[in-house]
Amino acid sequence: MKMIRSLLKMCSRRVYQVNPLDQRLVISSTIINETLELLCSYRDKLGAHEGVVYWAGLFVPGCTVVVCVIAPEAITTAGSFTIGPQANARAISAAVRHGWRIVAQVHSHPSSKVDHSIGDDQEAFLPYPGYLSIVVPDYAMIPASSVAKWGFHAYCASGFQRLSSSSLQQQLLVIPDGPTNIDLREVTTR
Repeated sequence: MKMIRSLLKMCSRRVYQVNPLDQRLVISSTIINETLELLCSYRDKLGAHEGVVYWAGLFVPGCTVVVCVIAPEAITTAGSFTIGPQANARAISAAVRHGWRIVAQVHSHPSSKVDHSIGDDQEAFLPYPGYLSIVVPDYAMIPASSVAKWGFHAYCASGFQRLSSSSLQQQLLVIPDGPTNIDLREVTTR
């Protein structure tokens, strides 16, 4: 329990005190694809369940940069999910080990509705100014190109606020996949 308290305390440091409505969210296509893949993996023999992942990343001036998707141990059903304190502590620890922070919780809903439910508001993990709670429709069985149709909810002093389409269009920067190394040196042999 001490470990959980110290991790939660670590995550409430000033580095999190950003205004989500002023922040640009930078994310790669790879992270979006991995998010959808992991959310779809929450199922049983009877069918799909709501899935949940955390996005880990960094705050830099004016930007939140997502660098990793973390799938926590969770109890899931067709209409809900629950993550225990130890599972949350392991997620925080995994992020902190790499110098990252948990910047968003992403979960799927069974229908096309991407608004926050009462449970989403009450059960959101680590709500702090700058934290995002993102809802992906249709159990995440959708194309990656539909990210603009996801529900992006930013935590502010008054609680979670859904970002408008125009606000999301201005704030979301999806970096297309590409090579991570291009070597243009001429190779000469002697």
